[in-house]
Amino acid sequence: MSADTPNTSRREKFKAVFEAAVEASKAGNYTEALEGFSKALVFSPRSLPAMRYLGDTLFKQERYEEALACFRRALDEKPDHVVSLLNLGLVLRKLWRFEEAAAALEHAHALAPRDTRVLFHWALSLKDAGRLSEAEQRFRQTVEIKPDHYDAEVARAMCLLLDGRYKEGWDAYEIRWKLKVTPEPRYQDRQWDGKPVKGPIFLSSEQGFGDTIMFCRFARFVRERCDRVILESQKQLRNLLTDVEGIDDIVVQKETVPPFARHAYLLSLPRLLDLTPETIPAPVPYIHATPERRAWAANMMKVLGPLVRVGITWAGNPKYGRDRERSIEPRHILELLEARGIALLSLQKGAPVEQLGELGCQSLISNLDRQINDFTDTAAIVSQLDIVVTCDSAVAHLAGAMGKPVWVAVPYAPDWRWFLGREDTPWYPTMRLFRQSHPGDWDGVFRRIGKDLAVFADNLRTQRAAAG
Repeated sequence: MSADTPNTSRREKFKAVFEAAVEASKAGNYTEALEGFSKALVFSPRSLPAMRYLGDTLFKQERYEEALACFRRALDEKPDHVVSLLNLGLVLRKLWRFEEAAAALEHAHALAPRDTRVLFHWALSLKDAGRLSEAEQRFRQTVEIKPDHYDAEVARAMCLLLDGRYKEGWDAYEIRWKLKVTPEPRYQDRQWDGKPVKGPIFLSSEQGFGDTIMFCRFARFVRERCDRVILESQKQLRNLLTDVEGIDDIVVQKETVPPFARHAYLLSLPRLLDLTPETIPAPVPYIHATPERRAWAANMMKVLGPLVRVGITWAGNPKYGRDRERSIEPRHILELLEARGIALLSLQKGAPVEQLGELGCQSLISNLDRQINDFTDTAAIVSQLDIVVTCDSAVAHLAGAMGKPVWVAVPYAPDWRWFLGREDTPWYPTMRLFRQSHPGDWDGVFRRIGKDLAVFADNLRTQRAAAG
């Protein structure tokens, strides 16, 4: 037997195990893949591909801390490996370590200045870190190298809107129809240009419930430029939006649309109406609970007596790409109990409702899940509350549109509509924003909310006592 036979056998074993693990990972068999890559590293502890694939697989399972260890180990072996630096940046961003992510991706860019993957994710990290002018520059650079990089174009538009540069931002946002995840725009031969027209204008909703609630306010301005406004909405919002000023008719998505002259998407209206941060129509309420459902909610809440009624939600739509950043562990709600004489009422719907059972003191929170069938019910309940405390969700938009005091917990890297560095918003005059002081800091946010809620509740009781 030759001297190198044991080494050759070890290489062959590594290759077989590694290739099988790659196939398992491609098939989505992540448990098998993890076992395979770990075994491969036993045969070849310094294998850069095995470390990288192990990290990739952990990343796909959202095991970010473990993935981070793998990518750092890979960089120990090869400090200037561009793919490993890219992976490091990606996982650091998932861990909300935006400045570190930007530094790793800047290093990768220096090594591969025309790699658009690196540039794009560097720009995203800069945006999340609040370095908006630098982020916009990198998004532009990405598109200069790869003109059909529409994700970078849309991200740049979000960057501009976050910065309050609405004219540029809304113009740039029209490129969204080029994204692979976006359906082909409808009625391209009848797109409205913002000018007065004879006949009806059909407005299509797009994206989430919160967007429809937020942008339906523009219907009354559209109505001034046409004979009739037809709004397409999600089924869950149809009854809620019936009485919104400017809307003459509502159809549910995928229903037959009545004849119309021109068409526009809701999120294109700010561009068509030349909206700026200074001209956002702020008067509220523009959404109301129906008298019948309002009476139903008032009767249901009689049992609460003089308690200050606080509505709460802590999770948004899990299908939203960045839901992990805006949704909150329900344990943080317990900070609200620092306030005396309050009743906490959960407006939460969907799977997150089950998280209440993990608190151990869920009896202190009234779970209204079974009473809420659609947003008409939610609106009725909100109409009977004193305040709403919520994450960035559709409930935040609903409470704001109803003119209810609403406090929103906002992540460090916020959605475009909340701007940067301010506690108020021109979109909803009764809304107050509580921002993370550093990424991931929900503890600090809810400590502040808890203390301020105690003051709010005390002041409200004083006012009620004075009023007799």
